[in-house]
Amino acid sequence: MDTNTLAQLDVHVITDKQDPDAVAKGWLASVGLNKTGTAAQGASIKIGSANFQESVLLAEIYAEALRAQGANITTRLNIGSRETYIPGLKDGSIDLIPEYSGVLLQFFDPKATAVSSADVYAALQKAVPAPLTVLDQSSAEDKDAIVVTKTTADKYHLTSIADLAKNG
Repeated sequence: MDTNTLAQLDVHVITDKQDPDAVAKGWLASVGLNKTGTAAQGASIKIGSANFQESVLLAEIYAEALRAQGANITTRLNIGSRETYIPGLKDGSIDLIPEYSGVLLQFFDPKATAVSSADVYAALQKAVPAPLTVLDQSSAEDKDAIVVTKTTADKYHLTSIADLAKNG
């Protein structure tokens, strides 16, 4: 999945208020990932999501793809924040949850300095505590932006989000 595809799927779920499971099934069918198989036959997997629509959508994509491969899937959607679902991953009440590598790295290593996608991913693999593991990352990116007036930017010498911390 790439960034444009993720953004388009988000529009269907967030703006158009379509059911995340239906959007997931539609996308999987459109890219040929809904084919039935036995690669995960007999596996029981508990998939969770954070409490916002993009996380729910991504969890549904994983759930439907794994179901198509024979896995027995249960979902726990809209769990809440990392403070709520990370313990569930650690105790096994959740097996898989889609997550953003940058903020997850900050969660486990608040002093991390990695910036590029590759560096963040490498640092995250080292920062995640046992028994957790990080799977391959997607090429899709979700980046935040903060918009301020030119007057505010000039007043506080803001050129990046990081500059806000200096004025906090």
